[in-house]
Amino acid sequence: MQRRHAGLSVAMIGFLIASACAPAQTGLGTAVGPDAGPPPVKKTLTIAIQREPTSFDTVITGEGASSAAGGASNPGAMVHEGLTRVTHTGERDLQLAAELPADTRGTWVINADGSMDVTWKIRSDARWHDGAPVTSADFEFAFRVRNDPESARLGTGSGAARLITSVTATGPYTFVTHWSGINIDVEAGGFNPLPKHLLESAYVANKATFGDNRYFTTEFVGAGPFKLMRWEPGSHLEFERFEGYYRGPAKISSVT
Repeated sequence: MQRRHAGLSVAMIGFLIASACAPAQTGLGTAVGPDAGPPPVKKTLTIAIQREPTSFDTVITGEGASSAAGGASNPGAMVHEGLTRVTHTGERDLQLAAELPADTRGTWVINADGSMDVTWKIRSDARWHDGAPVTSADFEFAFRVRNDPESARLGTGSGAARLITSVTATGPYTFVTHWSGINIDVEAGGFNPLPKHLLESAYVANKATFGDNRYFTTEFVGAGPFKLMRWEPGSHLEFERFEGYYRGPAKISSVT
């Protein structure tokens, strides 16, 4: 990571994500007819950022805004996703969420005591990079880990996110968040899931060092359009498109 390079812009990350939103017409894992012509050319994009990431975790206690400086947080958008994302126009774009909670659907309820319950329904076709399905248990597990005072370095975020007192899975692809107060931003804190099937045993075994698990750096497994293949500390990171991405594989083959 050389500091003389310009920082990777948010626009570039948006381009990468957009390239994965529509299924590729040809590519790995895509059926090709006898008259489809030659196989697609491998497309690799090389980009530069000024500062190396410290972790792929979305909330690291104590690092604050400095962890995003110099484009260090931008690679995370390629490899992982939350329920929604904010577009350049300020609107919410669905990612892992199947729909936005709404009072008209009974999925956003204001209680008489001033609390509120928000029900999230997530996509059933989203997959972790190891092929396992993303489920509501992964969101429940992430909340449990982040709110455990014995779990070192992992934090809950700040502001409105601290109003969330519980996350309860009510089905394989449905979970309910209970808030101690009313807040208009129902996804405060990001709500990025953690793969329970990969991390629960390490978390239970040693909570004090869980935040230092290599999952958060060189062995990261996410649910985004690209998957981490190699992280050479102090030098570069290599990503390849995830063929099992729910919006279809990206048209860019790899990113360095």
